[in-house]
Amino acid sequence: MVRGRLQDAPEFERIKQQNAISKVPFAELVRRQPRNLVLAGLASIAPPAVGSTVIVYMLTYGTTVVGFQRGTLLMLIPPWCGSARSSRLRSCPTGSAPSGCTSWAR
Repeated sequence: MVRGRLQDAPEFERIKQQNAISKVPFAELVRRQPRNLVLAGLASIAPPAVGSTVIVYMLTYGTTVVGFQRGTLLMLIPPWCGSARSSRLRSCPTGSAPSGCTSWAR
C-alpha cells in the first residue's frame, strides 16, 4: 500500500532499466567491499565492548583501591549501560531496581 505511492530514485530506475540489479546483494557486498564490511562490524562491536570493560574496571578499582562497597558502585551505573534492551529505556530502571536492592543487602 505504501510502496504504491512512493517513487524510486532516478538512479535506481536507471539501474532497473539496464537489468543491473544484483540477485544476491550481500554476496556482492562481501566480494566488492570486504574492508568496509569488516570496519563496519568492528565499529558496531567496539562501543559495547569498551563500555563493558570500563564498567568492570570501575567496579574492581572502586571496591579494591578506593574502598567503596560493591552495592554503592552498582547503584551508580546507569541502568541502560551494557544492556541489550537499550532501545527500551523505560523498562530498564524497573528491571534493574530489584538487582540494585539485592546488591545493597549483600
